[in-house]
Amino acid sequence: MKGKQSFPVIDLIGDPLECFYQLGLRDKEEAKTIISHLQGVLSTPSPQANRLIHSVARELSDQVFANGNIFDRYISAYSDGLSRNKKEIAFCMLIPELMCFMSKWIPSIPTNLLGCSSFFHFNDDQSITHARVLDFPLQGTYDRYERLVRYQMKDMPKFSSFTTAGLPYPSLTTKREDGLCLAIHQKFSDTFCKEGTSIFHYVYEILRKCESIEDIISYSKKHPTITSWNINIATADFRVLELDILGNETRSKIHQKKPGQTLYINNDLRTDIEQKSIHLPLGIDFYNEIRTRAASDKIEVYTKKKKKTDYEFIKMVATPLYHKNKKEIYLDPLTPSSVGVSSFNTHKDESYYIAGSAPKVYEGEVHFLKDLFSLKPHISIKKQAAPKYDKNFKRAYGALMQAQVAFDLKDTHGAYHNLQMAISDFKDSPLGKVSTFYFNVLQFIHDKHTKIRKELLVEFKSLEQELPDYLADHCRLFIFRLEKILKMKISVLANDFKNETLREIYELEKKLPDLFFHSFISWPMNIRIDLLDIIYPHAKLLGQIKNN
Repeated sequence: MKGKQSFPVIDLIGDPLECFYQLGLRDKEEAKTIISHLQGVLSTPSPQANRLIHSVARELSDQVFANGNIFDRYISAYSDGLSRNKKEIAFCMLIPELMCFMSKWIPSIPTNLLGCSSFFHFNDDQSITHARVLDFPLQGTYDRYERLVRYQMKDMPKFSSFTTAGLPYPSLTTKREDGLCLAIHQKFSDTFCKEGTSIFHYVYEILRKCESIEDIISYSKKHPTITSWNINIATADFRVLELDILGNETRSKIHQKKPGQTLYINNDLRTDIEQKSIHLPLGIDFYNEIRTRAASDKIEVYTKKKKKTDYEFIKMVATPLYHKNKKEIYLDPLTPSSVGVSSFNTHKDESYYIAGSAPKVYEGEVHFLKDLFSLKPHISIKKQAAPKYDKNFKRAYGALMQAQVAFDLKDTHGAYHNLQMAISDFKDSPLGKVSTFYFNVLQFIHDKHTKIRKELLVEFKSLEQELPDYLADHCRLFIFRLEKILKMKISVLANDFKNETLREIYELEKKLPDLFFHSFISWPMNIRIDLLDIIYPHAKLLGQIKNN
């Protein structure tokens, strides 16, 4: 392969089982890191809970990977190439599903994995450019082994997919030779359908079998997923399919816009699909809303440009705007957890992508892959002047996500260190306040000294008016908790909370005895910097006790 940059492009040609085996051989060393990181993300502080997770995963994988079915054979071939136990690889493939639906039984499980954004620009030549931002809490592993895999397997259409070592399926961000461009987003709910198919194999079957949008909709009505997902697809006939699948329930919407218009989709859960319980994380609506607002601002700027090209489009997507806004939290669709940014065009045999370490921020270079489906693809680097970011901006951006990664891997020291770096680099900006808030939350969890707790109380009170409403409500919870622990007069009232669920948590915690109060609420607490949220598993347990 020609090119100035050694971005891995892997060709899988021939019999599918042999291709998966060969990919396993190639991934043997690199996949170790990804597998370890994925397993760490799903673990909880409780050995008993971890045993239950693995027990459920074994039962689910025994059904999903039933002996002899095509999914089982593919994973077996890939596992043989890796020289690893098939059940271990099956477990990793099911982690996104497990994280979603198992929180209803084990509340301490984090409920997010694939937070994402898709931008679709309807071009004047009747093509669609699909730029995808992949948010995945695997910074330092996913991006380290990122690659493009070209699947040219027997009796199947050709497709090319951005993925990483340890994930053999072409399911995250993919283009098929006929122009179809596809990306999956996770939808946060507790949906569980035991007859469902893993999303990775589900998408693979769509790529293999479905020729049109109508075929895909028909397929989705007959084949359930294990949990809730969103599949976004642009086709060469100038249409975009937004498909939400929650087990055996589906919702589809076909978008047909005028040339020059841009469509933005993130993780918003459509309310016309009935949900049987409140989905976590609680702040997902806030998280989606502020990203949508930022996306609208970016699209408005791009729409006014005289020159609109695929290069300019991915540049717009990969250039965060909120660093220029000093007055309010303004979370760009390109978040600290963005480990992949790439684009395909429905009419062109090419792709643009941001190479290098995450978070994937545009710094004056975009990699261009030409002749995507030919025998000799060509990679070049296109350059323009880099945006003038604030000093240490990308380092601070990365530090926020590294803090989340450290928390997921139970590395408290690493979480402290990276939050301190983010606080220093963001200084007086809104994200500096957010970084300080999460640093204080981490201290609340781990530091039991009375003097530190008094200092934290002062810190939280000073932050309360500096944070957006949803995080300010979290801040009020911590003020109340510290006052309760320190046996001080409670200054926080129920009416102070704007978020109804957080108000309910406050009311439940007021009734808890002081003895073991801190241990009970802090031990399972799940910080989600990537979603600007905190998950309180103990509150769900208290709510269940209350309802009984």
